[in-house]
Parts: sequence; C-alpha cells; structure tokens
Amino acid sequence: MWSRYQLKQAAKDIMSRHYWELFAAALVYGLISSGASSLAGAVSQVASLPAALLNLINIEQSQDVLMSFGAMGGMIAIGTLVGAAVNVFITAPLETGASRYFLESTQERLNFGNLFYAFTSGKYGNIVFVNFLRSLFLFLWSLLLVIPGIVMGYAYSMVPYLLAENPALDYRRALSLSKDMTQGHKWEIFVLELSFIGWFLLGALACGLGTLFVNPYYHSTRAQLYVALRAIALDRGIVTLSELEGRTE
Repeated sequence: MWSRYQLKQAAKDIMSRHYWELFAAALVYGLISSGASSLAGAVSQVASLPAALLNLINIEQSQDVLMSFGAMGGMIAIGTLVGAAVNVFITAPLETGASRYFLESTQERLNFGNLFYAFTSGKYGNIVFVNFLRSLFLFLWSLLLVIPGIVMGYAYSMVPYLLAENPALDYRRALSLSKDMTQGHKWEIFVLELSFIGWFLLGALACGLGTLFVNPYYHSTRAQLYVALRAIALDRGIVTLSELEGRTE
C-alpha cells in the first residue's frame, strides 16, 4: 500500500536534486496549456462577435430577432467546438507528454523532450482518440450528477500515465486499466489532491506566481502515485510489465 507521506517524501527527494529542471518542465507545460486555452477562448469570442453585434441593433421584426438569436447560438457552438478541439488535439496530448516527463523523473531520467512525447511517439492519433473518448465519457457521466462525474474523473485519472508508458494502448484497455488501478483508492487520491490546496492558496497570495513553484511538487507527487498504483497492479496481475511497456511477449 501507499501513503500520502511516502509519495510526497519521494517527490521531495527527487526535487532536492532536480528542482529547477522539474520547475522548467512544469512551467513550459503550464504556459503552453494555458496559452492554448486562451487561444481557444479568444477564437470563441471572435466567432461570437458578429452575432453579438446583431443583437445590439434595435430590430422590431420578430423574425429578425429569432434570426439574431439563432446566429448567436451558432457562433457560440462554433466557439465551443474550437475549445474542445484545442483540448483534444493540443492540451490532452501535452498532458500525456508531461506525465511521461514526470514519470521518467521518478527514476531520475530527465529528458525535456518527453514533454512533447505524444507528438513524436508515432502514436499521436491513438493518444488523441483515447483522450477524446475519456473526455466524452466524463462529460456523459457528469450529466447524471456532479458526484458521478467526479468519481469517474478519479477512475480515469491514470490514463495519461498509461499512454505515457504505452501510447499504443487500445482505448478500452486504457480506460478499464485506469479504473482497475484506482479501484479502492479513489478516496485516498481525493485526500492527496486536497492536501495541495493549502500550498496553492499560499502560492495564489503572491499574485499567483507562487503556484509556479508548487507545480513541480504537485506533478512529481502525482507521478509517484502512478508508480505506487502501477506496482500494486503488477503485483495483483491486473497488468503485465510487457503490456505497460508496449512489448510483445
């Protein structure tokens, strides 16, 4: 089994020797992710601008009013699709790359190029497809109620790390394996996440810049969590080492 203390201590041990490399990787990952999100937001705003201008015009005919609202709805839909596309094709693959970087760092193998692993692995299409279905299923679960969506969010939380190890994993196997690995651990994972709130709040007090220094600690601890769950899964025969590493027997 594992404990929060063990995971955090292991992360601190790595950071004591490689903090600034981890800081740089977390910074680049955060900047690209937030930049992609900002770009998607800007495109959404630009797309909805023509329809918004129509609504500013004093139109008396009801048919024109309906057309105006219809145009706005269409533009908002386009903006939403753009945001979803950015998440699927850029942000999610980048998360897989960051997962590989921090996972490799647990063995003190720090290769900055791993941040872009999803784009250079030759399996970009599969990584995109798996992450798309993961997001779709989470969305559908969240439609039921908030709690089921949160629970399944933890159930699928190991998918980026699984793809970071074996980017060729079939989506069914990636999702089911993540669910199996987190079975019986979701509450502990929730508490682990909760334990970082204080750090992020302190970081936010420094105009938000302090969170930049917390991110390496957070990502390193998350990687240690995967390592712990991975060991349990291997011990229980849930998965084999060859499957995780993408090797054929």
